[in-house]
Amino acid sequence: MKRKVTLHGPATLSVSLPLKWARKNNIKKGDDVEVVIDRDMLHIGASDVKAEKREIDVSVPKMDGRPLLFLIRHLYVNGYDTIRLRFEKGTIKHYRKKVEMSPQAFVGYEIKRLMGLEITSMKKNTCVLTCMAKESTEELEKSLQRTFFIIKDMFEEMVHAMEEGADDLYQFANDMHDQATTFIAYNLRTLNKLGYNDRITTIKTSEFIYLLDTIVDLTKYLLRELSEYVPYKNKEILAVAGEVVDIFDKSHKLYHTFTLESMDDISRQINSIRDITLDIKRNWNKRESRFLHHIESILEEMFKLNTIRMGMEY
Repeated sequence: MKRKVTLHGPATLSVSLPLKWARKNNIKKGDDVEVVIDRDMLHIGASDVKAEKREIDVSVPKMDGRPLLFLIRHLYVNGYDTIRLRFEKGTIKHYRKKVEMSPQAFVGYEIKRLMGLEITSMKKNTCVLTCMAKESTEELEKSLQRTFFIIKDMFEEMVHAMEEGADDLYQFANDMHDQATTFIAYNLRTLNKLGYNDRITTIKTSEFIYLLDTIVDLTKYLLRELSEYVPYKNKEILAVAGEVVDIFDKSHKLYHTFTLESMDDISRQINSIRDITLDIKRNWNKRESRFLHHIESILEEMFKLNTIRMGMEY
């Protein structure tokens, strides 16, 4: 919407607020509003006004359970406070496990991974979810740090399992993935509901978190596969695994203190490992080649992660 700028006195420019918006946010004469400079734009917000509660009603057809899990997660991330799911059928097919399950079973599983989301009403074909969590940009930074630590634990357990073996590596991978998902989903929800004052920072942070989510998923799949044949005695491949831990540590530090020199150092290290993996692949078996393929995919996502961090700096 366009508003005409008027001149008051010799040097004061002003623009009127839309009446509908002012009434909706209870803005009256004499109240303060927040004005944030974002490059060539100004963002005007009401001070001390609670965010509007968002509700949605979704009709869910007979479908695979995995898309249902992501539907719930996306509704949560998109900032809905009340989610009503109306199931057209009494069961949901779990194609990977090849079983029929109740919709409530899928809902109950997914909300364990979504901070503050609770079932507040459940009937035969209807389920109401309500988010009790309070979004905070301060908590966003804390939970982002927890995500870094979870991924680091996953990489370190990878090396330990390859050296010593592990009986519960598959379950460990699932548990750590679910913990990371909790923080990632909360962070994305907070960005969608509150965001930073600078729009570009909000967009870049969101991209950064989505890449962390991809790294978590890839590492989960790697650990699941490793669970079938650890320990791993190939010293060259063990050395590559140790390099991955080191690169992720450096990427974590780069997030806090960015320099182009550090970025270049990580990039060179990633390229060096790629050269090594190409040589190793020529000489080792199918399982070892699959492990190296997983590592190459993870390293590519780490590189992208750091380029997004560079974009946040510049």
